[in-house]
Amino acid sequence: MVIYKILMAFLAVFTLLDTIVTKIGLSVGCVELNSFVNNLGLDSWAVFRMLLLFYLLIVYFVGYRICEQRSTKGLHMLKNSLYAIDISIGAIVFSGIFHIFSKLLI
Repeated sequence: MVIYKILMAFLAVFTLLDTIVTKIGLSVGCVELNSFVNNLGLDSWAVFRMLLLFYLLIVYFVGYRICEQRSTKGLHMLKNSLYAIDISIGAIVFSGIFHIFSKLLI
C-alpha cells in the first residue's frame, strides 16, 4: 500500500505542478499548445484539472480497496496505470520547466 500511496501523491504533485508551470510559462511568453486551455482559459482549466485530480484519486483509492480484497491482477493493473500516468504528467511538467528555462535564456 505504501508504494500505491506514493504513486497517488506523485499524481497530485505533478498535476499541481503542471498548472503552476503552465501559468509561469504563459507569463514568460511561452505558447500553450493545449487547445482546451486556450478555449477555456487558464483559470477554468486549472479548476477542471483539480476536479479531475480529485476524481482520479477517489477512483484509485476505491479501486485499490476493492482489488485488495478480490484481485491481485487488478492491483497490478491499477499500480501500472498510476506509474504510466505519473510518468506522462511528470514528463509534461519537466518539459514545461525546460521550455521556460530555454525561453528565459534566449
